[in-house]
Amino acid sequence: MSNLFKKTVRLSMLVVLLGIGTCLSAQDMIVFSNGSIEQVKILKVGDNEIEYKKWTNQDGPTFSTSKTKIFSIKYQDGTEEKIETQVAAYSGDQRQVQAQKQTQGSHSQSSDGGFSIHLGTAFPLGDFKEDIYLIGDGRSGASTGFNIGIKGKIPLQVDGLGIFISGDFIFNPYNGLDLYNALDVKPKYINVPLLVGLNYKYSFSPMFGMWCEGGLGANFRKVSTIKYGNREYRFDLLTSFAGQVGGGVMIKDFFSIGLHYYGLGATEAKGEYIDTYYDDSYTKSFSFPKKYTQNCFMIRLGLHF
Repeated sequence: MSNLFKKTVRLSMLVVLLGIGTCLSAQDMIVFSNGSIEQVKILKVGDNEIEYKKWTNQDGPTFSTSKTKIFSIKYQDGTEEKIETQVAAYSGDQRQVQAQKQTQGSHSQSSDGGFSIHLGTAFPLGDFKEDIYLIGDGRSGASTGFNIGIKGKIPLQVDGLGIFISGDFIFNPYNGLDLYNALDVKPKYINVPLLVGLNYKYSFSPMFGMWCEGGLGANFRKVSTIKYGNREYRFDLLTSFAGQVGGGVMIKDFFSIGLHYYGLGATEAKGEYIDTYYDDSYTKSFSFPKKYTQNCFMIRLGLHF
């Protein structure tokens, strides 16, 4: 009888242990990053969150916890999934993707259309500076002036490349090289180049980039009235072929500093002069056969929108 009782007790304990083991193995377990453990039934493992019900209340509410708060999940079948490692890798991948997007965005920023305004200093070169038109007993070259202009850009399919259309107003005063002080009214020089060309920009970072451009078009040139003694020269508005090349630095895709060379073509001086003697005046057309170039070097600041 005693042996039968002992066998019965042993068999009952074995059944209880098997039942407990079965119950435990039928549960999922969440190991949180703070070290706590909770018995649950996993419903869904998403990219960022885990949804579950508490094992002791499976008909109750559904809980949702961020993966960043979970170290691992132990499933019913005995497998274990390390969540914290996945989150770190996922975050690293996301940061890498974001960095690539930022880099690509900065490199392709100039592909966006827009417009800019610029202001700069215009330094005359060659004939334009030294002896643009020789009249009477003096010279009539140009001195340092200023440039103001506007430029629009149309993006192309190539990253960073675009077509630009620009218009400039370039003003240069008289250089004061009137050897004999013969000029009573000094000349002023106005050039208005209208150009179309290609612009390319590359950004090294969100802060700094570089750009270059080149364009061709037409220049409209006007020289103001010159007067000495009884004679007054009035110049015609002339046109010529023009081009420019330039390059510089961009700051935050908003501010630029650039160096430019403008070749504004060569034209002869044409117009009419008026001789006045007492109450009488005589008008006659003139045309100087020699063609003079009007080229400029510019240092320019720009604002881009």
